[in-house]
Amino acid sequence: MSDLKELQERLSELAIGTYKVDRAKFLEVLIGTNAGTINEKTYGQFFGDIQDILWSYRVLMIARLFEGKQKGYSKHTLKEFFECWRKVNTSTKPDNITPLIEYCSLKNISVENADVVEVTIDALESSYNQHVSKSEDGGGLAEKFIFLRNKEVAHNEMIDSKNLPTHKFEEVTVLMAFVKLVVSLVGMAYFRTYYSDQSGNFFMENDAFRSSICLSRLLEAASVIDDYKLAIRRVKSITSSDN
Repeated sequence: MSDLKELQERLSELAIGTYKVDRAKFLEVLIGTNAGTINEKTYGQFFGDIQDILWSYRVLMIARLFEGKQKGYSKHTLKEFFECWRKVNTSTKPDNITPLIEYCSLKNISVENADVVEVTIDALESSYNQHVSKSEDGGGLAEKFIFLRNKEVAHNEMIDSKNLPTHKFEEVTVLMAFVKLVVSLVGMAYFRTYYSDQSGNFFMENDAFRSSICLSRLLEAASVIDDYKLAIRRVKSITSSDN
């Protein structure tokens, strides 16, 4: 497999990862915003279990995207993606360098007399390191999810869950926005594939919303909610306000 082909496959895996996290997030919000009527209709136990499963799945996916390189086998992580990208840059330059230049300009990073690709990777890796490093100043968000994966999901018998850190949907949005940025930049620069528009709207979010639309229609059919379209608008309003 060529280095460029490997980069494309890794890019696709990152994009799918964002889709899976968004899908779980939208479903969680839909269930949570209708918890009152769900409980009144005596479906609380079932949907509570579904929420637990979605929570664990979301934590697993975020941890996988942000964890470090593992010995012995390859995983579709950001760390390995950056390594693959650097390898590609030694032999293949992007067809469309403009998105990378615009990103550097937005970050006030000079690219004069510099390798734009290397400068961009350095900047993105710096942001990645801030997400995975432990800190007390708002950084290290991804490290929190890796910790939760290790202690609550993988080895939940080893620790009292009361002592585990909590997280907010806003933190999920911050981390996924970073992954989506990486996917969008590389997709445009190397493969002429547009994952987002000029306003930063990630196209795959619409696909991730389909399961929530299906569930809301089922809830309406079961007389749990009166208007599935209203329920969907509420979910979109809540999740978009995270940004």
